[in-house]
Amino acid sequence: MSISKFGYAIKNYGLKKCLKKFKKVTHCIFDLDGTILDNQHKLDEAYAKVFRKHGKTYSLDWRLKVMGRTGKSTWQTVAKELKLKIGWKSLYQQYRESAKDTLTLAPLRPGVEKLINHLYKHKIPMAIATSSKKTSFTAKTKHIKHLISKFHHVLSGGDDYRVTESKPSGQIFSVCASFFEANPHPRFCLVFEDSPVGVLAAKNACMQVVGVPCKPTPWTALQQATEVVDSLEDFFPERYGLPPYSK
Repeated sequence: MSISKFGYAIKNYGLKKCLKKFKKVTHCIFDLDGTILDNQHKLDEAYAKVFRKHGKTYSLDWRLKVMGRTGKSTWQTVAKELKLKIGWKSLYQQYRESAKDTLTLAPLRPGVEKLINHLYKHKIPMAIATSSKKTSFTAKTKHIKHLISKFHHVLSGGDDYRVTESKPSGQIFSVCASFFEANPHPRFCLVFEDSPVGVLAAKNACMQVVGVPCKPTPWTALQQATEVVDSLEDFFPERYGLPPYSK
């Protein structure tokens, strides 16, 4: 196994130092878009369509800025920074119209199903914390109900009254963790995220976080994660005290 397989932190700071950062966890929380589902490129297409409609260019910088946020936070930021003469609600509606026919039946990212089945088999409590609204979550996941059923609960931060702050606030992960029966301390929770704001949100919730960037997001954009892996096929549960895969 090459050192690169151990993730960004080891690659840049050395094996011995990085391994000290991994602490035992008992609960796992997954982001949805771009982490469980391989749909970030479809989201990008919907964003780009709205930007073009207003004579603007959707760039990688914008991708890193808006991915992982709630619709309200995203389009308020876009309207303000691009000085558009249109309200965020109208922009959000244009985005929803652009995205509605492209976000269903998205494939799973590599290694996701294997990891979820493994954790479920070993009775590791799991949850999903997504910035999507409930209706959007249902549409996106209707083809993987068999997998979603293995999660203890789902928190849709886009319209849940208990989530009042968008990522990079850690609120969504803190609220999500509180729904587990054991109400675990943040240090016992491990988050899986693909976005820079998601990684920061997990850190702000005082949780460890595995960054799983989706192209063209660079590894460096997630360097504040506990570790970064190319895909969950490169994730080793035993680093965090979780049961290892069978050989």
